[in-house]
Amino acid sequence: MSSLQTKKIEESSLRDDSSILVYRQAKDITSKVRLLEKLKATNDY
Repeated sequence: MSSLQTKKIEESSLRDDSSILVYRQAKDITSKVRLLEKLKATNDY
């Protein structure tokens, strides 16, 4: 395998890692927002 091919593979795997991280952060944020909304709902009543 040429070094160019190896570089391309490394870049694509890096891209996958970052998209997974972003996805996890987004999931984390949405779950926190839902928790806050639940707390607000219980405090209102």
